[in-house]
Amino acid sequence: MKNPAAGAFLVPVDWKALKLPTYPKIVKHPMDLGTVQSKLEASRYATVEAFVADVELVWKNAKAFNLEGSDIYEVAALLETDFSSKLEVTSGPLREKGAASSSGGGGGGGGDALSGESLAQCKAAMRELRKHKDAAVFNDPVDWKALGIKDYPLIIKRPMDLGTVMKRLESGQYSSVLDVAADVDLVWSNAMVYNIDGSDIYNTAADLKAFADRKFAPLVAAASEPPLGSPLAAVGSPSKHAAASLLQFGGSR
Repeated sequence: MKNPAAGAFLVPVDWKALKLPTYPKIVKHPMDLGTVQSKLEASRYATVEAFVADVELVWKNAKAFNLEGSDIYEVAALLETDFSSKLEVTSGPLREKGAASSSGGGGGGGGDALSGESLAQCKAAMRELRKHKDAAVFNDPVDWKALGIKDYPLIIKRPMDLGTVMKRLESGQYSSVLDVAADVDLVWSNAMVYNIDGSDIYNTAADLKAFADRKFAPLVAAASEPPLGSPLAAVGSPSKHAAASLLQFGGSR
């Protein structure tokens, strides 16, 4: 890690030790680069969007809490620009090397469509997610015409909702667990892009994202693992390695 200025962002903000009692009131979803690295190594990111969202949350939190022009604010802005300049891929599944591609089975039996236990597990996770007490607003497509939000299709280029994900699952349109997780994550990222940070919809999407990540993490990890004895098992994941290289900001942890 090259940039020592990033040291302040490598661990969670200890607001009690720093005597910053207003921090948890202003920053509702804390994040730091060390946590991102740990989640990455534990295969808790199903999509590039989810990984990027957490990294960007580090900068967003710093800029929300600190005054513009302060050292921390300026360093966060600098690192944000540096991170963005390194991004080559901004969307899609974050795959392990050896994981099923769009033509593979994603752990679902090697056919063109997801099947078997993987399909059953995805359906079960989706049913639980759709029944969540706060999920109702995300179960159907956003009717932007009825809601009078004409800029929605201009901002959200790939609309997604939980009902559509479930229909695609039931009609065999997914070829891997990672593709399912990517569409689920798109539901939350769309909501958090279009709605103002701190709004009810934004906060609900963030909470449901965390809930969905927990449900899909073991499925993604299983789908991403190469078969035992395969030479790929010793190689690792170039996609995860590439993502990890983007975190090379500051001193070693």
